[in-house]
Amino acid sequence: MRAFNKKYDFAFQLHIQIRDSKPAIWRRVLVPADYNFGQLHQVIQAAFSWQGHHLHLFTLPILTDHGIDQIQFETFHEGYEPLGVDSVNETEHQLKDHLTVSTALDYHYDFGDDWIHDIVVEGYLIQLKKQKYPACIDGENHHAFEDIGGIWGYQHVVEILADPEHEKHKKLKAWLKASYGAAKVNKFDPTAFEAKKIKFNIQ
Repeated sequence: MRAFNKKYDFAFQLHIQIRDSKPAIWRRVLVPADYNFGQLHQVIQAAFSWQGHHLHLFTLPILTDHGIDQIQFETFHEGYEPLGVDSVNETEHQLKDHLTVSTALDYHYDFGDDWIHDIVVEGYLIQLKKQKYPACIDGENHHAFEDIGGIWGYQHVVEILADPEHEKHKKLKAWLKASYGAAKVNKFDPTAFEAKKIKFNIQ
C-alpha cells in the first residue's frame, strides 16, 4: 500500500485506449485517487459513451513472491456469480491503494463484443481548485457503437457508413438511428471527438 500526503487531494492521469482500434480510439482522463474501481468504471463508461448494458471486469497484474499474478475487480451484488477467479468487489477498493505511475491494467466491457480498454497511469497529480474532477482532457476519434461485434464490427460499420452505395448502408443506418437517433447518425464522423463534451455523473 502506498503512503499519501493527506494535506492535498490527488488525482491520477490515465490514458485509456480501446485495444486494436485503428485509428486509435483513446481518452485521457483525470480521476480522483480516492475513487474506487466502481467509480472508475463509471468514468470509462462516460468517456467512451458506453450505455452500461453489459458486464465488465478490471484486471490488474501484480508481482508476487511466486511471479506475476492478478487481481480482478467487478461489481458484486446479491445472487451475482463473479466472472473472475480472483475477483474482489470493485466498490471496496480505492485506486490509490493499487495504482502508481506506469501501472498498466485493462478494463473489459461486454463479454460478447469484447471491448478491451488498455489503461496506463501516466501521472499522479495534486488536484487543482479550478479543475473539475473527474475530467476528460484529451482524446481522439468517435466512440464505438454497442452490440456490433466488437472493434472489428465497428470498423466494418465505419466502412459501410462511408459508402452510400453499399448494399447494407440503408439498413445499417436505420438500425443505428433507432438506437442513437437520426441526428447523431446522419452527422457521423469517425474522427470526431471533443473532450469538453464528455460529462460525468459519478455516484
